[in-house]
Amino acid sequence: MFLINWGGMISRWDPVYLSYLKQTKFTFKFPTQILRKVASSFSGGTPSKEHLEYWNGNIPWASPKDVKEFYLSDTEDYITEKGLCSSSSKLAAPGSVLLVVRSGILQHTIPVSVCSVPMAINQDIKVLTPNDDVLPAFLGYYFIVFNKMLLPRIVKHSTTVQSINSFELGKLPIPIPSLSIQKEIIEILDTAYAQKKEKEHQSEELLENINSYLLQSLNVDLVTDAEITLSDRIFCIRAKELLGGRFDPRKYSQKYKQIMRAIDASIYPKKSLREIVLNDVSGDWGLDDTVEDPDLISCLTIRGTEFDNKFNLNLDNNRTKFRKYKKASFNKIELNEKDILIEKSGGSEDQPVGRVAFIEKDMLDNYPLAFSNFIHRIRIDDKKAVPEYVFEYLRLMHNIKITEVMQTQTNGIRNLIMQEYFTQTILLPEPKKQEEIAIHAAQMRKRAFELQMEAKKIVSDAKVKVKTMLLEDEQ
Repeated sequence: MFLINWGGMISRWDPVYLSYLKQTKFTFKFPTQILRKVASSFSGGTPSKEHLEYWNGNIPWASPKDVKEFYLSDTEDYITEKGLCSSSSKLAAPGSVLLVVRSGILQHTIPVSVCSVPMAINQDIKVLTPNDDVLPAFLGYYFIVFNKMLLPRIVKHSTTVQSINSFELGKLPIPIPSLSIQKEIIEILDTAYAQKKEKEHQSEELLENINSYLLQSLNVDLVTDAEITLSDRIFCIRAKELLGGRFDPRKYSQKYKQIMRAIDASIYPKKSLREIVLNDVSGDWGLDDTVEDPDLISCLTIRGTEFDNKFNLNLDNNRTKFRKYKKASFNKIELNEKDILIEKSGGSEDQPVGRVAFIEKDMLDNYPLAFSNFIHRIRIDDKKAVPEYVFEYLRLMHNIKITEVMQTQTNGIRNLIMQEYFTQTILLPEPKKQEEIAIHAAQMRKRAFELQMEAKKIVSDAKVKVKTMLLEDEQ
């Protein structure tokens, strides 16, 4: 609860905005001017998709999906001169600031870019052209540095999609330091983002090398040539091979057969996953956490959204869900250290189901863990295999798209065929080598994660430095 004078109501009544006015102030060290006084603006449009002659031209056409890099020089879609002239799309000059004004991403961030080349824009982007007192990159970085402070002021929420309130946008106070200070700020942030990009590149290389390391350690030599030609994607299969089986062409493709032959050719002993699993169980979605019953147990319930594709589980995000379970239900799905979770439903066209996660000891320290009905838990018999190694192995199989042939799709949802998943071949070197492989892969992943954190800190520190340069007293 808070109080505000009637005069402070202005034109908006929503409590989020009024709370923002009460708690957040922009007190800059430099003279300020509202945005609409220092920059002109216009919006764009989309040429008709029904006219093929409007598309695939030589004019970059930016939509929200393109506004990812700060300096934008290329887009996914291009339009023709005819498409530009026949629509409300307009051409932004190099050095213009592109601001996403309508998108779901506005729930948590304000995407902004500075275009390096002339480009057309769609209706969900606003072009800001600052006057001579404000450098375009400085204005763009203003939205990035003060993102959290600006979001509640200029973003309006609806039942469909978030958008920016143009009136509030135009009233934003823009600090106007000297051009030399603006250039210094741009240099600080340009350098930080360049260093961030390099750290992230190093991290991605490490993650990619994990797959290579595992394959090499297991003496699995995969054919690396991608199937890109039509002849590569066409193959013949005898009808008798299909009888009683699946008609999914991926299972009979040359690429899949090559991978399986490479695994079968390995020198190491082989067992099916089923042979090394001690027990397994499907998850449970439980009851809403608001249900009042002293006999119910509140658990953080792991879903596919907590699976981190690059690392492991992310249980620290603000999207985690708590659900309640009867004791008997919880006992069936209670998680132990070294359990492996398998995503059996969900996925996407580019991400087949079958992602895996590993339960580490520290995950169990804060609260009970459960898992949803879209997840399957397996517990490895440690007398037959090293659980950490099996996790790395299953992760590798997903990365090389083995699980792609073990999925089916109904009503847009992809499902893992668990019977087939349990029959897959697991290569089993001696336990000491399994441990060695698992430890080295985990170390590589840990270093990749550290690089990601270092990258974030570089940018965070740069933003703090810029805020200190601009603000009298950060609120």
